[in-house]
Amino acid sequence: MNCPYCGAEILENASFCVSCGAQITREPAAQPQAQTQTTAPAQPQAQPEQPQTTVYINNAQPATPALYDRTNSGGLLLAAFILNLLATIGFGVLIVPLAWMIPMTVRSYGIYKGTKPNTTGFAVCTLIFLNLISGILMLVAGTED
Repeated sequence: MNCPYCGAEILENASFCVSCGAQITREPAAQPQAQTQTTAPAQPQAQPEQPQTTVYINNAQPATPALYDRTNSGGLLLAAFILNLLATIGFGVLIVPLAWMIPMTVRSYGIYKGTKPNTTGFAVCTLIFLNLISGILMLVAGTED
């Protein structure tokens, strides 16, 4: 007997194919048509896995990141980002400060682009640990907390 899925040879009474692992179902002997079938419907055959798709519940779209309004403070935040970048490059010779300077500079770019909120805590940390002027610019630009 051969596997109906992969064609490998299997034993007559095998429940699973040793090659592909598919469950082998046996067709019951033909029943007379006068009898009504009282058995449960056959289980569906194992199908190859389909790629997962996004399921929308109540027609809701996937969440998109919030954008923050930067119409009045874009210039200040751009200047803060540039100063953060220059400070990161300038202090790069010390290596250890890069552990906090690089992530803070990346976040300040996100604040400039409007994908991250400008919080008072981050502006104060920028003022203390990264660049005095850019921290002041971020505080003057306004915060979202």
